[in-house]
Amino acid sequence: MRTRRVSALLLSLLIGSPLGPGLCREWAASADDLTTLPAGTRIRVHAPSLAPAQGHLPWLPVVGTFVRMRADTLEMQEEATDHGQPRFLAIPTASIDRVERWRGKKGNGRRGMVIGLVLGASVGALLTTEDEPLNAVVGGLGGIAWGGLVGSAVKTDRWDKLTLSPAVR
Repeated sequence: MRTRRVSALLLSLLIGSPLGPGLCREWAASADDLTTLPAGTRIRVHAPSLAPAQGHLPWLPVVGTFVRMRADTLEMQEEATDHGQPRFLAIPTASIDRVERWRGKKGNGRRGMVIGLVLGASVGALLTTEDEPLNAVVGGLGGIAWGGLVGSAVKTDRWDKLTLSPAVR
């Protein structure tokens, strides 16, 4: 009985903790506009017309650190790349398609489990015989386990879209 109470207390503390979704929503809402974004924030800018003039490929975004927003330009420090040192960029807002703020990294455990399930069950189904009819199930379960492990080890960046206020455009 005491264990249930302690478990219920811990669960309620986790759900109501400051790490819950309410705090995340408030933080995201406070800086979803470029005019309120603090300097030093990592951003990703999609500006295809910038690419030929600055030596970038048009389909790849420019990643760097936000410096400031002027009336008609976004100023940022580009991250160092394979081909040279980081550069200061002043990008006209008229040429910007999208700006995103970096939100950290996330694991891909769920995605890995789904991919592992499909691949494992498929291979198991191919190896199924009349003598061993459960190969697809065993393959699927093994695929879930391996896919979850590999997926949780693979980290990808999370990005939130920012808005350009009408006054800036």
